[in-house]
Amino acid sequence: MNKKNFLHKGMVLISILMLTVILIMLTTSMLIIVGQTSNIIGKADLKTKAIVAAEGGIEFARYQLSQDPTWGGDPNNPVSDVIVDISSSQRFTITFDTSKPYFSYNNIDGENASGTTPRYSVEIISKGSVMEKGTEKKTAYLRAIFIRDDDYPCPVYSAGNITIDATGSP
Repeated sequence: MNKKNFLHKGMVLISILMLTVILIMLTTSMLIIVGQTSNIIGKADLKTKAIVAAEGGIEFARYQLSQDPTWGGDPNNPVSDVIVDISSSQRFTITFDTSKPYFSYNNIDGENASGTTPRYSVEIISKGSVMEKGTEKKTAYLRAIFIRDDDYPCPVYSAGNITIDATGSP
C-alpha cells in the first residue's frame, strides 16, 4: 500500500469522527432546548389555568353582588372564606377576612372606609389556584372593583330624541 492511499484513508476516518461529534453536539443541544421549551409551556399553561380560576371567582362575586349588594359587607361579621372547586385541579378563593394579606371589601354603602377600596364600591380579590395532588401548584390573584351606579337614575341616556316602538315596525 502506498503512502498516499494510507493518508487518504486516515483523513476520511478523521472527517467522519468530527462529523459524528458535531452531530452528537447538535442533537444534545436540540434535546435540551426541547426540554426547556416544554417546561416553559407547562408553566404558562398552569398560569393560564390559575388566571381562569381567578376570573371565575370574579364572576361568582359579581353574581353574588347582583343578588345581594351587601354580600360580605359587614366588617363585624364577614362572610367566611368562599372556596369553590371549579374542577378537580382548579379552584378560586375569595375572603373578606381583613387579617389576611389579600382580602376583599364591600364598601357599597360608603360608610366603612378601607385602604384601597373607594367609597360606594366593592373590591374583590380572587385567588385562582391550580391544584396537583392536593397542593397548590400555581396561583394567580385578580382584583376587580365594582362601583355603585348612583349617577344615572335611568337606564338610557341620549342627546336626542328616543323612540321606543313595542310593535316592532320600523
